[in-house]
Amino acid sequence: MAAPFLLEIGVEELPARFVPEALDQLRVKMSEWLEAQGLAHGALQVYGTPRRLTLYAADLAERQEDREFQVRGPSLKAAKGPDGRWTKAAEGFARSQGVAVDDLVERGTPQGVYVYALKREAGLRTPELLAGYIPELVLGLSFPKTMRWGTGDVRFARPIRWLVALYGEEIVPAEVAGVKTGRTSRGHRTLHPGQVEIPRAEAYVDVLDAAFVMVDVARRKEVIVDQVRRAAAEIGGQAVIDEELLEEVVHLVEWPTAFAGAFDRDFLQVPPEVIMLTMKENQRYFPVVDGDGGLIPGFVGVRNGGDHRLDVVRAGNEKVLRARLADAKFFYDEDRKIAPIRAMERLRHIVFQEGAGTMYDKVERVRRVGLELADRLGLAPREVETMEAAGRILKFDLATHMVYEFPELEGVMGRYYALEAGEGPEAAEAILEHHRPRFPGDELPGSPAGTVLAVADKADTLCASFYAGIRPTGSEDPYGLRRNALGLLQILRYLEIPITLGEIFDLAEAALRASGFQDGGTWRADLDSFVTTRLRTWLLEEGRRHDLVDAILHRADEPLAVLIGRVRFYEGLADEGHPGLYETAEAAKRVHNLAKKGEGLAGEPDPGRFQDDAERALHEASRLARRELQAARAAGDEKRALDAVGHLNRAVHPFFDRVMVLVEDEEIRENRLRLLRDVADVYNLLLDWRQVVLP
Repeated sequence: MAAPFLLEIGVEELPARFVPEALDQLRVKMSEWLEAQGLAHGALQVYGTPRRLTLYAADLAERQEDREFQVRGPSLKAAKGPDGRWTKAAEGFARSQGVAVDDLVERGTPQGVYVYALKREAGLRTPELLAGYIPELVLGLSFPKTMRWGTGDVRFARPIRWLVALYGEEIVPAEVAGVKTGRTSRGHRTLHPGQVEIPRAEAYVDVLDAAFVMVDVARRKEVIVDQVRRAAAEIGGQAVIDEELLEEVVHLVEWPTAFAGAFDRDFLQVPPEVIMLTMKENQRYFPVVDGDGGLIPGFVGVRNGGDHRLDVVRAGNEKVLRARLADAKFFYDEDRKIAPIRAMERLRHIVFQEGAGTMYDKVERVRRVGLELADRLGLAPREVETMEAAGRILKFDLATHMVYEFPELEGVMGRYYALEAGEGPEAAEAILEHHRPRFPGDELPGSPAGTVLAVADKADTLCASFYAGIRPTGSEDPYGLRRNALGLLQILRYLEIPITLGEIFDLAEAALRASGFQDGGTWRADLDSFVTTRLRTWLLEEGRRHDLVDAILHRADEPLAVLIGRVRFYEGLADEGHPGLYETAEAAKRVHNLAKKGEGLAGEPDPGRFQDDAERALHEASRLARRELQAARAAGDEKRALDAVGHLNRAVHPFFDRVMVLVEDEEIRENRLRLLRDVADVYNLLLDWRQVVLP
């Protein structure tokens, strides 16, 4: 008869960020193990708080089903003698399998006839199986950081203090790190500090709830959101509920109680981003705004406990926040005493990357690249002036107290301080925008000056880092180069910047060299490969066809928006089963297969050596297709480009029908290979047809 299974791992307080991933691992590992064991079960649920990780499997089968299987023994020739009697080999095999020799059966196989022992294995009871698996499951969980405690060698995120393992009402006996399983859990650390007994697995949630532990993560989240909103309304505002902060708070408490607090109105002189970040990063508070979205002098915190003496809790939190905001206001006031141009001088002493100069050097390179880009993109004189004004003090806020304390506010504070110093609002906005996008889905630069500076800055970061030998490795990317590359790709794609990646990196490389940096070997080829790989990954994550992505990105020598538009165009043709697409792919593949035999041959095909009209027709079709294809590309007409190559297809098929390429005459053979190489080059102008998967 099926029964639920409960496993609770009781620990000292876990970091909030450890909990969600650990719960996911619990669910996945248990699901895979149950399937491997052939154990039927109902829904798998996970519960978690800072002090416990819990797995609950509903309707778990009482035992494995009995298993019937066969074991192959010796061949029939070895198992029976000429007289038909069993041989010693057969008797020994039967004895080893625990069956009577006369119960052996014959089975035909591709290798001949063999004898088999038919066996039946009784399924084990589920508690027995679980007892053996619990230590493996618990110690198989991985965390960003682990620790040892006591004198043992076991490593876990935090010391394991208790284990509950129940199959229905039955304790599943196991031991992990010297802690034995039982039915004894723990209540809330202060509201119910004693032990609690879990009589049966299905009573777990209710028993813990009575002990002031809300184990259901989804329910705890709903309660927190509701309480926070009501607390904010009590002080006349609306809570700003940041999803990342909410997720953290959910995993910081076992029994949430929200409360509202206040701070001095004078602190509202500090930019709202500073106040909100101080609340979030330092105190885990939710800011409160009025109906127009303006910050009011209040906040909402969430206590891990009940509502007793909440006035004392509120006062203590207000005192702590007051000190934090006083520091922020001090930083803000001190920073405004220094002009941006003076702050720029401090960047001469801040290293950008070892081997890639200072931050001051970087700003100078970005200005240089920005001016080149502005010229190529045809920015209006006013926009160029804005870009130069912003570029002159681009990263000065790195030298401020506020950005040192809160690096996330780089650019944001630059904008505030620039406006305070009398810089134009357009230039101040460009200083903010050049950091965008900071992450996937973030806002893009909104002005031409901000866009050009963002492109130049990201290109310089990538070029200088690769020049200095800094590369992302595996999951490690301490300098955020993957994020930087994706940000650059987002700008080029969504703002349809009409310049290629290669041209942008050429400008950034030239700026490096103009600053005195020498050629660093293969770094540029490594960078091109890295960014192309990031682009490919991005497109595949969107669900784009891998073969068409590879076929089009093989020569990324056009603006990014054009390349991605081409991927979409050919995907549309593939989805509708366009005959021209696959006809061209088939013809191009055939040409490439032979053309590669002519790799390394110098020169152009000589029309005077053509011996068949099919050669002359293919040569002329290739020349016409090249011209038409280039004209179609210049006009941005993908259909016309495909049609141009389609005309070439009609010359390819007669050529292969009538002309033998690999003839004995070396001059004729090489001339025909040169012709096919030229035809292959024309096909490649469209895309690399060798990558296209034919249906």
